[in-house]
Amino acid sequence: MESILALLKHLAVSRIIIVAAFIAATVLYVGPSVAPQYVPTVPDIWKSGIIGVGVFTGVIVAAWLITELVGVIKVGWRRLSMWIKSHTLNKNETQILLAMSDKPREPFNLDNIPYDRIVMSELEFIELINSLQTKGFVSINPYASNLIHLTKQGRAKALELQFDAESV
Repeated sequence: MESILALLKHLAVSRIIIVAAFIAATVLYVGPSVAPQYVPTVPDIWKSGIIGVGVFTGVIVAAWLITELVGVIKVGWRRLSMWIKSHTLNKNETQILLAMSDKPREPFNLDNIPYDRIVMSELEFIELINSLQTKGFVSINPYASNLIHLTKQGRAKALELQFDAESV
């Protein structure tokens, strides 16, 4: 039993050998009926071994393909959800982008906001800024975290929001 587990461990490591064995088994089993001039018929005593090798390696190759496909789907789903999130803004995020668009080349200073006169706390405001940064619309100055800049994507979104506000 241990030798079978050791064999499976080594087979999992050597993908090239497994794929080659699968192709060889497939060619030896299907080849004589598809291209008899190129692939000779195998003796009957070999057919069960060829089928066994083909099924065994085929299952392993199918498992690898399914694993890779699931990984690609997960990455694609994650990117799609991030894209959707980045294109949907809540009311407060929209207002911040519009306020920053008044002077798009100047940094937006969080210390100049009168938090006692607005309906949200400083912590909530910072969370909104972090959300906008995650979506790629603003960048936070790494040396002065109170200074916020619109990114190129943020300027484009702010311009889009201005056009939408003017058309209403």
